[in-house]
Amino acid sequence: MDTGAQKTMMNLDILPKEFWKRDICYFVAADGKVFKTDLITKDLVGIRFFPECVVWSRVIGSKRPNRDILIGMDVYSAANKLQILSTGVKYKKEFKPFTEVLKLFSIAEEFTTHEEFTYPNPIWKNFDFFIHLPFKLNEDVNPTKATHSGMTPSDLLLARQECHELLRQGLIEPTQSNWACQAFYVEKRSKKLREKKRLVIDYKPLNHFLKDDKFLIPKASSLPILLKESNIFSKFDLKSGFWPLGIDPTDRHKTTFCIPNAQY
Repeated sequence: MDTGAQKTMMNLDILPKEFWKRDICYFVAADGKVFKTDLITKDLVGIRFFPECVVWSRVIGSKRPNRDILIGMDVYSAANKLQILSTGVKYKKEFKPFTEVLKLFSIAEEFTTHEEFTYPNPIWKNFDFFIHLPFKLNEDVNPTKATHSGMTPSDLLLARQECHELLRQGLIEPTQSNWACQAFYVEKRSKKLREKKRLVIDYKPLNHFLKDDKFLIPKASSLPILLKESNIFSKFDLKSGFWPLGIDPTDRHKTTFCIPNAQY
């Protein structure tokens, strides 16, 4: 928060490119130098200081080293009853103390396709990481069958384009397997904002024949105890996390999915 700043500025990496539009502005920095910004959010962005204190405003985009957002006087003045104290920020009866800025670093940008991952032995080609389907013993296992109920013309076009891209990248292959589960599109919340859908496969018929994968899930309340002596933290987010998982060749025909008039 900078009470000397006229406008609120946000790091360009916080929002996807399609959320920004061109808008040129000039500012004078504290050292007297003039700098230019050329992007602003297309729509209003909600900045929440407290659960009941949210300010909606268009925000200027700028490369802010080690900062996600710089709150300027435009947002601060619109936040009615928000107070900046020497020890923190106060709104009505709520208070948040100032904290030390964590030193977090981004070591890699997001890849748009699997082809940009140039490691010579990725996990989806590494036999040691192939997944074996744990079928139940002593049960009559019959191939799963799916008659596709159809897709809207727009979803079908999207499915064909996506399957073509997956074929090109070597992540799927055509098949005439007796097994089949239905693929369809859903709107994921984070992608809905970007007007994108996610292709998913209904593997419930296949799961009927598989053993349950039971394991303990750690409680969130226990994590601070496990991390209290840690100094370095890492976050890895797999691009389209389902596709990097290789399936053992002997089981691949059982994971077949179908879209109208095609099977992979």
